[in-house]
Amino acid sequence: MNKELTGFLSLLLGVALFSTIEIASKFIGNRVDPYQLVFMRFSVTGIILMLFALPGLKSERITLRASDYGILLLNGFVGIAVSIPVFHYAILKFDNASSSAVVFSAHPIFTILFARFINGEMWNIRKFGAIMIGAIGVLFFSFESGKFTADSFITMSIMMASGAGFALSVCISKRYISRLGVYVMMGGSSIFGSLMVLPIALMGIAGTGPAGIIEAWKPLLYICVIGTAGGYGFYYYGILNTTVFRASTTFFVKPVLAAVLAYIPLGDKFNLYTLVGMAVIIFSLFLSILPDRKKEEPQSLTTGPVNT
Repeated sequence: MNKELTGFLSLLLGVALFSTIEIASKFIGNRVDPYQLVFMRFSVTGIILMLFALPGLKSERITLRASDYGILLLNGFVGIAVSIPVFHYAILKFDNASSSAVVFSAHPIFTILFARFINGEMWNIRKFGAIMIGAIGVLFFSFESGKFTADSFITMSIMMASGAGFALSVCISKRYISRLGVYVMMGGSSIFGSLMVLPIALMGIAGTGPAGIIEAWKPLLYICVIGTAGGYGFYYYGILNTTVFRASTTFFVKPVLAAVLAYIPLGDKFNLYTLVGMAVIIFSLFLSILPDRKKEEPQSLTTGPVNT
């Protein structure tokens, strides 16, 4: 199995685990505020992934430089401290857990813009087509309640802002992950990101107490260990072995997974708009994963191909 295929399968597995986070978050509800949830998710993830990273760092005698810590700090700020609290806030505002998953999955719209400048990935018509079709699919979710509402549009915009932060984090990670490694890149970013939200999380606990955390410990444990640590571990391994564009557009499969998973425990209902939106987004996924055509060298009509 080649690295590209292994990376793609790892991305799919990571996205599958991510698809369960919105559903588990619905079981938590308002008992745990977004900043407390982010701190718990990423402090646990950081510790778990760094435990995997330490043996390799010791055996290869790798020492992180000040610039490496700066990258981890930046990635933790953008991809975790800013993006993820907004993500959890938007989940609570959507009627359906699957709707929030769909809108977040449109972050490749931003990825294709960032990757051109951060990672040097070229633009082409097929990529733009996949992105624009996916964006059209997302717009259908402004009609989640059966008609266009300002609240749905605002909530959708908030989730898109979270997706923009995640997209920027993916591009930063892809640029440095080959040198830092999967576990150091995500583990270190998680620790820094969780520490940034800790003061706000503590203020929330001081005001409401730990009762909500204790009541919701089961879905919290699942989100921290399986949904986040497991999801990011597989997803970042996929980033290492594929392109930024492929890593982000794999998220277009998330709506389907989230819809199926949310229907069973939560009984999410879908209307014609959301079903059409899902179909459009799925089509954009297939368009995005098509391989680029290789340009063929022109051959002489008289001599034929040259053998070397």
